[in-house]
Amino acid sequence: MSIVRLSDLSSPANTDAAPESATERIFAILAAFEGGRHVLSMSAIAEQAGMSKSTTSRLLMSLEQSRLVIRRDDGKYRLAVQKLIQLTTHASPTDRLVAHSRAFLEELAHEQQEDIELCGVEDGALVHYDQIDGPHMVGNKSWMGLTAPLHATSGGKVLLAQWHEAEQTAFLAKPLAQFTPNTITQPPLFLQHLRDIAQAGVAWGLEELELGLIGTSAPIFLPNGKAVACVTVSGPIYRFPIAQRPAIAQRTKQCAAKISQHLQQISWF
Repeated sequence: MSIVRLSDLSSPANTDAAPESATERIFAILAAFEGGRHVLSMSAIAEQAGMSKSTTSRLLMSLEQSRLVIRRDDGKYRLAVQKLIQLTTHASPTDRLVAHSRAFLEELAHEQQEDIELCGVEDGALVHYDQIDGPHMVGNKSWMGLTAPLHATSGGKVLLAQWHEAEQTAFLAKPLAQFTPNTITQPPLFLQHLRDIAQAGVAWGLEELELGLIGTSAPIFLPNGKAVACVTVSGPIYRFPIAQRPAIAQRTKQCAAKISQHLQQISWF
């Protein structure tokens, strides 16, 4: 099984504060229709979005003019679903993956109370596509826009484990950098490590990139069986007791499996 790079082929996180930018306000209005709320009054939308009625009314007028919402005869609003679908189909594969994964990542973040990342492989490095921040001050770091080495991260390793053996061997032809005493740099040991990961369906990064940092990752698969990305739960090692790690890994695998199953039900990839 091999990995697919999205280059070959979102909505912002929820907060308790009122949205500030125009983009955040638009997303807040669209998000008001989540959870089975198909038809809403302007007042209900303002309440759900956490905005004043005057601001909500003005933005709804703009959305209506853009044919993104529809105002019914009774004055209530509904989403123009077909128009939104058309816009989404023109988004990049990465943007579509982020949009379709977001709800599952937020669910996992709520359960684990740790940082959750959605990552993929681009140009031989681990790329962070999306991140849901946990509630903790310690260990809360934004990885957005950053890359990381494949061999020293749980996400990189779990995706490397899906590559064909010839691809793995080619990757290991170059020396592996040593970041901490825990980084595996010997090719024979690393190949066996990847076999173990492939069998387990989950990888751990145990202070291999940075001392004190730990994470676990599980792969996301397209309907054709190719790994397209991974879900990662990460944080400081003291918040990941050894006894709890199997349960954390299992929940990470379940989240990735839900996203994979969801991708099978759509035709946008």
